[in-house]
Amino acid sequence: MSKYDWSAIPSEFNYAATNDDGFAFAFTDKPVSGWLHSGFWYMGGLPKLIHFPSENPFKGEWRESLEQRPNGEEQ
Repeated sequence: MSKYDWSAIPSEFNYAATNDDGFAFAFTDKPVSGWLHSGFWYMGGLPKLIHFPSENPFKGEWRESLEQRPNGEEQ
């Protein structure tokens, strides 16, 4: 089961992740987390805000929020 609704994320984005503050972003490339700035995903190409905390479907631990676009989803 996906952590995010990939049908609502533009096709140029291949990854999605949620920061410690609950904001979710889509990334063109695989981001990294916690190396320089704890609590945030970064260096994943141009990010796009996809969810504010109140509407984010992912509610778990932020370090486990990274997801690659599933195969077979709209590209």
